[in-house]
Amino acid sequence: MALTRLPLFPLPLVLFPNAPQLLHIFEPRYRDMLRDCLAGDQRFGLSLLSPERADRPAPGDVGCRARVEQYRLLPDGRYNILAVGEERYVLQDIVFSETQYLVGAVEFFFDDDDAASLDELAGNVRRQFDAFVASWRELQDFVTAPGDIPSDPTDLSFHVSANLEADPDTQEELLRLTSTRMRLQRLLALLETENANRQTRVDALRLARGNGHGPHEPDIVDQ
Repeated sequence: MALTRLPLFPLPLVLFPNAPQLLHIFEPRYRDMLRDCLAGDQRFGLSLLSPERADRPAPGDVGCRARVEQYRLLPDGRYNILAVGEERYVLQDIVFSETQYLVGAVEFFFDDDDAASLDELAGNVRRQFDAFVASWRELQDFVTAPGDIPSDPTDLSFHVSANLEADPDTQEELLRLTSTRMRLQRLLALLETENANRQTRVDALRLARGNGHGPHEPDIVDQ
């Protein structure tokens, strides 16, 4: 597959296909990058910024191409943007560029299994994710709704990966997988563990709201 040149924006987060991401761009080199993107096809690559490296992804790292959907130029030259994930890529090399920001030679990749045979597994993941969102709403005073849940198993796997409260290494693992089945299986295990932990917190919260009384425990009235 032919390689594609792509401006790179290393950040300590993982972007997934179709996922929206709000970004605040303030460094001069990335302001330059955004101006060049807006003057071109409005796309850049978001690569996970690893603590082991200063600010440079390495060949073999995976990332996700982002498309600028909306942007606002602030009076001091900074930008607020809304980007949406597109294709995943493997970084093959950092290429020479006269720009201050990094430019990578990337190869796009996709899942290689048949998502049409995964309806049952996808349904189990969806039910667990519904429970995850329900407990999330109960435990938080305010949460942003994760949007419409896709029906397509591959799209579902990326949607859940983007909204699951997982560490960046786990999210990068999910991004790297080239099997929808394996991603859904991994997500199902993560959701089952997280939901069990959250249920303990939900039960404790409900008990606290009831002043320590259980759901079937009558109030004690002094005679």
